[in-house]
This record gives sequence, C-alpha cells and structure tokens, in this order.
Amino acid sequence: EDGEEATTKRGDAPHVIQKVNTFKRVGALRDREAVLQPRLSRNHKPGVPEICVAGRTNAGKSSLVNHLLGKKHMAPTSSKQGYTQCIDLYHINDSFILGDMPGYHFGSTVGKMTQRWDKEWKPLIYEYLNSSPVKAVILVCDVRWVPTQEDIDIAEALRLCNVPTLLVMSKDDRLQNQTKNDIAHLDSGHHDHRERPSDSSSVSYSRSWLSARIRSKLRWPDNLPHLHYSIKNRRCR
Repeated sequence: EDGEEATTKRGDAPHVIQKVNTFKRVGALRDREAVLQPRLSRNHKPGVPEICVAGRTNAGKSSLVNHLLGKKHMAPTSSKQGYTQCIDLYHINDSFILGDMPGYHFGSTVGKMTQRWDKEWKPLIYEYLNSSPVKAVILVCDVRWVPTQEDIDIAEALRLCNVPTLLVMSKDDRLQNQTKNDIAHLDSGHHDHRERPSDSSSVSYSRSWLSARIRSKLRWPDNLPHLHYSIKNRRCR
C-alpha cells in the first residue's frame, strides 16, 4: 500500500539487500500528466535522485526489485502479461527513489495490451526518462529470449538520454531446465562464430552464447558490463 514502510533484518538477506534499511512506496505514475505534476503524484521531497528498472514484460523486473528491497511482495509480480501498469516509486533509505516500470512487448494474441503500451505506457516511460531526475537504469532481459525491437528501442533511448545503464540478464537458473537447443534456435539471425548450444552443451557455454546474442542485438558497447541474475537461488554473477 502507499506509505507502507518496512525494515530489513541483518542476516536474513544477501549483502546487497542488507544495505536497504528502510523503504516506502511513495507514488504510482500512471500517465504523462502524473510525471509532469510531481506535487500531485509523489509523496516525497523533490530533487531525490532516481534509479529505475526497465524491461520486457515477464522478464523479472518486479522480482528483482523485491530481491533488492528484501521483501517478497513489495512490487507485485505475476506470470500474467502487463501486471505492472504504472511506474511504482519506492523511497529507499530516505536517499533515492527506485522506480519499477511497466513491461513492454505483448504477443500478437494480446492486442489490448499492445495498444495500451503504444498509447499509454510507452509515452509514460519516455516522459519519465526525460523529465525525472533519473540517474541510472537497470535494464532487465530474460537471458533465454531474443531481444525484440522494443528492447532495441529502449536501449537506444537510454543511450540518447545519456543515462548510465546496467544490463541484467535474468532467469539464469532456467537454462538448466529448458532445452538449450530450442533456446538457441529461436533466432536464426544471430551470427556468432561459435557453435550454437545443443542439449549436450554446458550451462556456462549456453549462458555465454545467449548473452552474446543479447549484447549483439542491443548493440551493447563492449566496454559496458552485464550481470546474470537468478531469483531462484538469489545469485548474481
């Protein structure tokens, strides 16, 4: 709920989370007007720096937010596409704002969601990036998925806005459960000098090949790192 506060206990979460002492939900931006009228849509003092989490729907954005905050259900999660329908804002340690953005890319069978993305959520996100004090972005991509045009557009928009961005590849644990050959052949347009992963390939090799595919599609600069993250074992590499 808006205004909910919580305190994490030391020792019950990884070291990244232990640095989060207090957090509070301080707003939900539902349209461009809400971005442009912060006094009406935000419950915190102005000028607080912001870090936001962006990515395709069901890529694991809200799960990552919950992990960072050390609370399972602070950011709502669902297997249903389009569950996050606004930019949820959380005030962390009274020092910065963490924003959880709506996801993008809904399959051809989800026409209404695609229309809402085009008419509502996309303008909202672009206005937020341009008008709010966003200092950094965490861009979440499911390591198994081929980047879509929306992924490419968002990555390019972040470069144009000159916003420092950390690329996080999620669902790392799923590589052990899904057929590696099927994942690799989802995209016939990826040109890698290495052999495509097969069912006999190691997880580490498949991870390396798939991450190279994402970086290539997004035109990710060679000098910028990326991280692999798994909500299942709460590990990041």
